[in-house]
Amino acid sequence: MEKKKKDPNLFYKVRDQIDYRFFKTPKDIYYHRYYDHISLGAKSLYMLLADRLSLSLKNRMFDREGYVYVLFKITPAMDDSRKKEEKAPEELSLTEVLQVSPKSIRKYKEELVNHDLLFEKRAGQGKANRIYVLKPRALEVKEEKFTDLSKKREREAFIKSFPALYGSDPGEVNPSPLYEMSSDR
Repeated sequence: MEKKKKDPNLFYKVRDQIDYRFFKTPKDIYYHRYYDHISLGAKSLYMLLADRLSLSLKNRMFDREGYVYVLFKITPAMDDSRKKEEKAPEELSLTEVLQVSPKSIRKYKEELVNHDLLFEKRAGQGKANRIYVLKPRALEVKEEKFTDLSKKREREAFIKSFPALYGSDPGEVNPSPLYEMSSDR
């Protein structure tokens, strides 16, 4: 197989990290055994809804008990003829973001409800339901004690992998020391 030369603009650089927007999702959704049977689509839906919590906080969307909720349309409004590219991210519906059918969205919601990750409160005819994103079960993490030697090896492996951060000539990024470091445990 012939190796293609990669466009240098595709690689992340230190200064690029702050230029991109990322979704965050709790690791427990992927690592806790309780959530093993949740589909990737449902996990993606959870990530989108959890991300929308910050917008809800900004817009003071919480109930009398102080529980924050989100409003997220399943499908675009019938009178909205704009294309996806013409809308701001917060104007998109779930079907537009996840690129699946409304039936799939309902299935994903049901999975999240069944695993205590989502609660939906009906708001009445013609009104959007309130969606409450629930906290996942926490994974019990065993605390590992590291010796000074293992901390030193970790730091050296990190420096070798990201020479540009430490004033060396970046040349070619070599992530293999990080992989070796993680497999030693």
